[in-house]
Amino acid sequence: MKRNTLELDLKSFRIHIRRIDVTRHLLRNFKMSRCLSIKYVTHFLLFLLGMTLLATLYQPMVVKKDEYKQSSLSIFLDNLKDQEWYRINCFDGKLYYTIEKMPLNLDLWSQAFERKCQILWSKFQKIYSVDVREGKLEFPMQFESKLQRWFYNLDPSLKEIRTQTVIHVRNKYTKEHTIYNPLRAKRPLQSSDRDPLGYVNKLSSSTRESCDFCNYETMTSKDFFDRIEGKYSVTAANAFKLDKWHGLIITREHNPANITEDVLLDMFNTTLMWFKLVNIIDKSSKFPNILWDSLPHAGASQLHPHVHVILDPMQYYGILDEQLSAASEYYEKTGNNYWEDIIEIHHALGLAKIFGNSVAMTPLTSRKDNEVILLSNSPSVDFFRLLYFVIRTYYEQFRIYCFSSGMALPVIDGSVANNLPAFIRIATRGDCSGAYNVNVDLYWVISNLTKIVYKLSADTTFQSKTLVPWISQ
Repeated sequence: MKRNTLELDLKSFRIHIRRIDVTRHLLRNFKMSRCLSIKYVTHFLLFLLGMTLLATLYQPMVVKKDEYKQSSLSIFLDNLKDQEWYRINCFDGKLYYTIEKMPLNLDLWSQAFERKCQILWSKFQKIYSVDVREGKLEFPMQFESKLQRWFYNLDPSLKEIRTQTVIHVRNKYTKEHTIYNPLRAKRPLQSSDRDPLGYVNKLSSSTRESCDFCNYETMTSKDFFDRIEGKYSVTAANAFKLDKWHGLIITREHNPANITEDVLLDMFNTTLMWFKLVNIIDKSSKFPNILWDSLPHAGASQLHPHVHVILDPMQYYGILDEQLSAASEYYEKTGNNYWEDIIEIHHALGLAKIFGNSVAMTPLTSRKDNEVILLSNSPSVDFFRLLYFVIRTYYEQFRIYCFSSGMALPVIDGSVANNLPAFIRIATRGDCSGAYNVNVDLYWVISNLTKIVYKLSADTTFQSKTLVPWISQ
């Protein structure tokens, strides 16, 4: 009996031991599976976090509206890559520096792999539309021989004349529409034996003695606060006002061909002083408008160099206000800075020249031949020096002395958040109606301006100037 009981106890003990072993095995497996589960879950979470961060990096760069309000018109040139970077990354190293190849450039850009280029391409499409059209024609044999003489039997070929490419560029926000037919730039123009500089010098000599502006003290009006006198310039009141505050800034130099960098900087320094003094007298007037036409063909009533200065209480004038409306609408729709985006677009395409804190562009929607837009956060020495370089490009490279320009400065006291940066639009004189037909290659204009900037900015005789401080937003 005892033996049987002992055998049963041993059997029970073995069963118990086996149960303990099974329990330990199960616990061990559970712990391992739990560790593995935690490991896999951790890896999965890390994977999700990595994908989230990657997606964040690839989101379009949009400025938040609440952060944008205080600097909606500020221009940050530091964010730009050098132009060679855009050529390599956005255009596969094949950017063509001629308006004739714009369709090819845009095709290359649309296929760019670099994310920054893709984002900029998206911005280009938001602002501009480009339509390429093909026009065909035939002509009789007699006219064909004349065409061959016109184009020296070489360039362009008769095939190019029979099938012509016409490029329409529209700015969706300013509503500007410019048409380019590269063949028109190659047309033979009626030559003139008249020397442009000789003409200007002769006209200057014949008008000097009777010039009202040379005798400004006795032959011009003045504001009730008297005149502001600079070293090379002086103010007058316009005898036929366009607004409550409408003045003139007159240079002491009569011949427009003899305008130097020092004269131009002094003229605009006097301009700034006039605006600031008027604003002190009349706080309600704060929108600065500037008009400058050179020579009678451009609409100037006097050969003598002078600019019109107008301080409006409500808005900028005409095309200047259109630019502000376009920038505001673009921000409302996209949350992006209009000025920064068009600067980067033109810079990427090789249509911009940066100089210090300012930039010059040959705009895709030019209104006239040889047009240039200048932009800066506020009026500065760099800004007005760049204007001088544009004018010298007209004089030296194009042999053109007749130009028109419209300018605006930020609201004078910084009291209005939504206003323009320092803005200049200047071009040689041309037709101003309807859609704008531009016969000069934009790349030719910017390349000549670049030459003059390098030439004149390297002038060791130029001494650093200062201008009247300007309060901007």
